[in-house]
Amino acid sequence: MRVLYTRTNGFSLRTRFSSFLTAAFTLAFVTLAHLASAQTHYSSGSGTWTGQAWYSNAARTILAGSQPTAASWVSIGAGHNVSYNATIAANTTISQVTIENTAGSTLTFSDAAGRTLNVTGDVTIGAAGTIISGTTSTHTFNISGNLQNNGILNLAAGAGALVNVVLNGGNATFSGTGATYTFNNLTVNSTTAGVVKTIAANFTVSGLLSVAPGTAVTNSLQFDATGTARTITALAGITLTTNGAGIANLNMATPGTATSHTINLTGTLTNNGVLNLTNGTNVCNVTFNGATGSVAGGALIGNYVFNNLSIAANTGLLATINGSATVNGNLDISPLSGTNSLRFTGGPARTLTVAGNVTVATGGTFDVAAVNGHTLNVGGNLTNNGTITFNTGNAANIVLTGASASISGAGTNTFNNLTVTANTGAVKTIATSFGAVALSVTPAGTNANTLQFDATGTARAITLTGALTVTNGTGTATFNMAAPGSATTHTITTSGAITNTGNINFTNGTNVCNVTLSGASATLSGTGTTTYNNLTVASATINAIKTIGGSFTVNGDLAVSPTAVVNSLQYQAGGTPYAVTVLGNVSVGNGTGTGNFNMAAPGTATTHSLILGGNFTVNAAGVVTLINGTNICNTTLNGTVVTPTITNSNTLTFGGLITAPAANAITTASSFNINGDFTHSSANGFTASANRITFGGASQTVSGAGAGTVSFFNV
Repeated sequence: MRVLYTRTNGFSLRTRFSSFLTAAFTLAFVTLAHLASAQTHYSSGSGTWTGQAWYSNAARTILAGSQPTAASWVSIGAGHNVSYNATIAANTTISQVTIENTAGSTLTFSDAAGRTLNVTGDVTIGAAGTIISGTTSTHTFNISGNLQNNGILNLAAGAGALVNVVLNGGNATFSGTGATYTFNNLTVNSTTAGVVKTIAANFTVSGLLSVAPGTAVTNSLQFDATGTARTITALAGITLTTNGAGIANLNMATPGTATSHTINLTGTLTNNGVLNLTNGTNVCNVTFNGATGSVAGGALIGNYVFNNLSIAANTGLLATINGSATVNGNLDISPLSGTNSLRFTGGPARTLTVAGNVTVATGGTFDVAAVNGHTLNVGGNLTNNGTITFNTGNAANIVLTGASASISGAGTNTFNNLTVTANTGAVKTIATSFGAVALSVTPAGTNANTLQFDATGTARAITLTGALTVTNGTGTATFNMAAPGSATTHTITTSGAITNTGNINFTNGTNVCNVTLSGASATLSGTGTTTYNNLTVASATINAIKTIGGSFTVNGDLAVSPTAVVNSLQYQAGGTPYAVTVLGNVSVGNGTGTGNFNMAAPGTATTHSLILGGNFTVNAAGVVTLINGTNICNTTLNGTVVTPTITNSNTLTFGGLITAPAANAITTASSFNINGDFTHSSANGFTASANRITFGGASQTVSGAGAGTVSFFNV
C-alpha cells in the first residue's frame, strides 16, 4: 500500500495537523488552569472546614483535591454545618462564600480562639442558609464585596460568641430579606478612595456601627433610595471616625423613589466626619431608645444633619447633646413609659437647629447641664407637655425661626432667652405660660415678624427676669394679640426693661394683656408705637425706679402699687419729650408700700405730657410730683369716656400746664377732691374750667411760686 501526499506552499498536511493538535492542547491547558484558579469548593458534609473533602461540582461527585484558596468560591449546602475551626490558619482568604438555599446549610465560627475569614468578593446566604457565631470567642469577617442575606445572619449569637464584620474593598451593597440580620460590630474600613457601601436591607448591630476609612481616603455608608424603607438598630452606638485626611460619611443615596428610613440607636452617636441623613426625598429618622445615649462632638468636621430625631425609650433615658446638629424634620422627646431626657452638656457652646417641630411629651425633659450659652433654633411649633429648663445661668437660648407656628403645651417652661427672628413673614403664637430671662422680637431680613397671644379663653402668663425687646430691623417687629375669640386676659410680669422700636399692642377687643413691672430699676423706652392694656409698677425691690423713656398709651389703668417698699414711676430728663396717654384710671400708692409718680433729676430741660382719660387718684401712700427743676410734665384731663375726678389723699404737685377744657365731657358736677396739700409751681396756669375743687382735709395748704394763673371755678 502506498501513502500519497502533496505539498502546498512548502507545508505538508501532516505539518498542518500537528500544528492544530498543539494549539488545541494549549487551549485546553489554559482553560483547565483558569478553572483551577477560580474553582468552586462545595462542602462535603457537616464538620470542620479543614475536615471537608470539598467537591468541585454542585452534584458533589468530583473531588476538588484541595482546600479552598484565595481564588476559591466556597459553597456550603445540602444540610451541612461547616465549622470555621481551630486548625485553619489565623487568616484565611477566599474569593466568595455562598450558603445554599437548602435546609440546615450553615457556616459556624466555632473556634475557641479568634479567627479571621477574608472574602474578597461576595457573601450570599440563601433563604434556608445560616451564618452564625458559635463559640465563646471574637472572630473577624472581612468582606470586600456585596453581602446578601435572605436567610439567617447572626454574628452575636450568645454571650462572648461574636463575629465582627469589616467592609473593605470597593463599592458594595447590603441586601436581602433575611428575618435575622444581626452583626456584632460592623465597620466600613476601606483603603480605596471614595468607597460607598449601600444599605439595602434591615439589620441590627448589637455592638458598634462605625465608618473608619483608611488614611487620606473617604468612605461612605449610605441608605439606598428605592422606595423600600430600611431600619437599622444600633445597640452600642454609631461612630464616624477620621483617619488623617480621610473622611467618614453616613448619608443618603441620590433620591429615586421617596423613602423614609430609620435608625434606632441605643448608645452614642459620635461624629468626627459628616453625617447627613437627608437628601431630597430620601431621608432617615433617628430614635434614641436606650438607657443612655448622646450626640457627641466632631473634632474635624462634626456636621450632623438629621431628618427626624426622637428620644423615645421605655424609661430613664438621658440623651446628651455634645455636638452641634441640624434636624431638618422634627425633634420629639416622647418616653414610651416613665421619663426621658435630652440635655445640652458642658464644653463649648452647641447649636441645635430644628427646621420642624420640637415636642416634649409628658414625662419628657429638655434641659442643660451647665452654663455654656447653647442655642436651640426652632422653625416650627414648640410644644411642651413635660419640662423645659434652659435657664441654668446663661445656659441655652431658644430662637424661633421659620414660618408661622406656636408655643404651646401644658408643661413647665423655663427658658433663658427667647427670640423671634424669622426670615419669613412669620406669626408666632403664645399658647402656653412660660418663664424666661429675656424675650425679644427681632426680624431677620426685610420680613415682618409677629409674636402674639392666642385668644382661646385660657389666660397665659409670661414671667421675665430680664428685658422685653421689640426691635425693627429692615423688617417690622410686632408683639400683639390675636383676633379675639373667647375673652382672654393674659399677663406679662417683667423685671427688666421694655424697649420697643417696632409695634406693641396688648389690646385687641376682648383679648388683652396686662403688664406688671417688677424687679429692679429699668426703663420703658423706644421710638415704636406702644399700647398697653393695664400697666402696673409693683416691685418688691426697695427704691425700684421705672423710667419713662418713650411715649406709650395705656388703654386700661396705670398704677404705681408697690408692696411694703418704695417704687417710683418717673419721666427721664434727656431733652426728648414723651407723652403718656392713659384712657383709664391712674392710681398712685394704692399698695402697702409707697408709690411715687415723679420726674427724674433735670439734665436737659424737658417738657413731657400726661393725658388722662379717667380718674387720677393719689392714695395715702402716694406721692405725685410732676416737676423737678426744668424737667416738667403738662397734664391734660381729656375724659371722653368717663368724667375724670382728681382725688389727692397725700401729696399732689402739678408742674406744668393743667387743663380741663370745657369741650370735654367734664360737667359742673365733676369734682377735684384734694384732701392734702395742693402746690402749683409752674409758670404755666391751672384751669379748672367748670369743675369743682373740694378741699376736704382737716388742715391744708394751697400754695405755689409759679407765675401762671390758677383759675378755680367752684371751690
